Amino acid sequence: MKHWPFHLTVLAAVVACCSVGLVLMALFATNQTVESLPALFQVAGNMHPLLLHLPIGIFIYLLFAVTLNALSDWNGTAWRIQGIGPMLAFGVVTAYLAAGAGLMLYLQGDYQGELVNNHLWWGLGFALGCGAIALVAVAKGLESTNFLASLYGVGVLLVVTGHYGGLITHGDPLEPLKIEPAAPVKEIPIQRQFVFQDVVAPIIEDKCVYCHSSTGKQKGGLVLDSLEGMIAGGYTGTSLVPGSLEESLLSVYIHLPESDDLHMPPVGKTQLTEEEIQVIDAWVAGGASQEMRIADANLPSDLVEWLVEQSGTELEVVLESPLDSKVIEQIVAFEDRYGKCISRFGPEGRELAFTAVNLRNVLNDDILEEIEVIAPYVVDLDLSQTQISGEALGQLIPNMKRLERLDLSNTAIDDASAVWLRKSPPSSLQSINLYNTELTDKSIESLTRLGGLQSIYLSGTQISSEGVEQLKQSLPDAKIFYELAAIDPVNEKK
Repeated sequence: MKHWPFHLTVLAAVVACCSVGLVLMALFATNQTVESLPALFQVAGNMHPLLLHLPIGIFIYLLFAVTLNALSDWNGTAWRIQGIGPMLAFGVVTAYLAAGAGLMLYLQGDYQGELVNNHLWWGLGFALGCGAIALVAVAKGLESTNFLASLYGVGVLLVVTGHYGGLITHGDPLEPLKIEPAAPVKEIPIQRQFVFQDVVAPIIEDKCVYCHSSTGKQKGGLVLDSLEGMIAGGYTGTSLVPGSLEESLLSVYIHLPESDDLHMPPVGKTQLTEEEIQVIDAWVAGGASQEMRIADANLPSDLVEWLVEQSGTELEVVLESPLDSKVIEQIVAFEDRYGKCISRFGPEGRELAFTAVNLRNVLNDDILEEIEVIAPYVVDLDLSQTQISGEALGQLIPNMKRLERLDLSNTAIDDASAVWLRKSPPSSLQSINLYNTELTDKSIESLTRLGGLQSIYLSGTQISSEGVEQLKQSLPDAKIFYELAAIDPVNEKK
């Protein structure tokens, strides 16, 4: 039996130990949560952006040098590049160091998502490939075909790893070359547009998601590309408390002076304008509802004009009636007592939106009865954070034949009181928000009767993950927004 030379055996042992260590570290990093990483490891992780450039440059140089030497052998020229061995050794060492530092950076929790995981595993493959090529170089020689083939294989791993790393850090480098179709002009008047979907979300996408994405960088453990991520918050707590500017860090941090370390966006990044800050504040203070329309946000007129300018739409002129005079009288009388809460839009102003954002502390079943006369015209109904009962809803909602959007988030609605779901749900309903209500799996069958639904918000309910899956099967075209509660009532029993 032929034995390996001593120096090759030692090299193989060192490469094997380092490789096993990296693999074990990667498995640990991707399957465990480290709440507080020691400072030394944090510093090591922060060195990853520096270290990663060394093996990149070295292996690009090696690919060029070895290819040139091979061509020189082929055509008989005497000009050759020397020093391949020392450069290879340095490249292998820095590749392992960069991979280890990258895993330390991953453990800090600021980078998550599919894109980051792809970079992690391809980077690990590149580092292990570098170790393997060192063994090939010693065993077969730097002039061998095996070494040349291995080097090109590692080059492929380098390109893929660098591609994912570049996407994380800089985005798609080909983005400027992409010819995008002109954005369609929104035909929906500014008053009817949604504050979150049409204004707040694009602002956050442009100014904040770069560092707080569910698929990439997550500074401070915070994700801002979804409403659920905002409410979940990061290491310092929730970034969004609907209705409270003081408790919503999303609002607090953007108001801090730029000299403050907690100011967001950080210095050097594109800052929010005063108008953007005002819109975000109005949305948070108004309950941070996804169903809130600009018409209901009580925005100052100059801010509405700014939104018109930004969106390229126009203000909608509501024609004075062909609403029934009794309906108009009811609207005027109701708003005289309780303040502005009814908006008119649509053809000839015959569609109504009712929001209880200014009535949350007073709205009860008796007050709700007063809007029965406008029920046939209501398209958008926001009763979030009110004390209304299911019985009152059972009397009111069946008369809302045009109802498209219903917000019952943070109400006491439960299975027993949601009688309207079982008896006569409106067929026109497209979106229903049941966030933080008392519904359980017993209401799943009733929800499946809402066949026209496009979006359902169930986070914070007592509905189990199994119930959500059942709902997905029954309503395959609906988007279901759901995060498992701290205690899943079904899974807890298993």
